[in-house]
Amino acid sequence: MTKISKEEAKEKLLQFLKSMTREMLFTDIEAFFDSIGWNYYPCGEPMEYLVHPEYKKVVLWSFNVETIEIFLEISCKLEKYGIAIVHYPELYFAYRADGKISAFPKTNWQGMKKCKTPHWLPVAFTKKEWNG
Repeated sequence: MTKISKEEAKEKLLQFLKSMTREMLFTDIEAFFDSIGWNYYPCGEPMEYLVHPEYKKVVLWSFNVETIEIFLEISCKLEKYGIAIVHYPELYFAYRADGKISAFPKTNWQGMKKCKTPHWLPVAFTKKEWNG
């Protein structure tokens, strides 16, 4: 499989999220990256964390540096396309069913303001129209 450029991966991810027909977990996005030939996992390089923009101790997911940059670059476009990032308690079990939960203790919307050490907030990408 040919390695695609960061710019191609970013555009394809944005199109993928715009065309989603159900909520998407980061595990779904990892499978999508696999399908397009994007290496999101830090092979031989340090793991980087995608953190909440306001609460820096709240980890959303971990990737390599280039993939974190992709998410940071598209984050400002998500609202324009009606895409929201949501959290609710059941998401933890969805990630667990996929066999991918963070080693960090988990938190929730209410608890994330108090985090002094890294905590994981299980989130999903969804369309705003599905959540009112």
